[in-house]
Amino acid sequence: MISRHIRQQLPKARWITFKLSRGPGYFARFRLANAWQLQLGRLTVMVRAPYLEHVARVHYPHLFERRP
Repeated sequence: MISRHIRQQLPKARWITFKLSRGPGYFARFRLANAWQLQLGRLTVMVRAPYLEHVARVHYPHLFERRP
């Protein structure tokens, strides 16, 4: 579990984002590093979610280093 102190230092996604795409639409759900992405036809909706710990450790190892 990511501590509150580290969680505050991680970059944040926007609360919610809407995008309209061209081409054929489809329906799907994706989990990103710090958001959920829902594809609803041609509409893409991204909603902020807590960071996945293993992704945060890979991309921001300096935040997880133990200091003496």
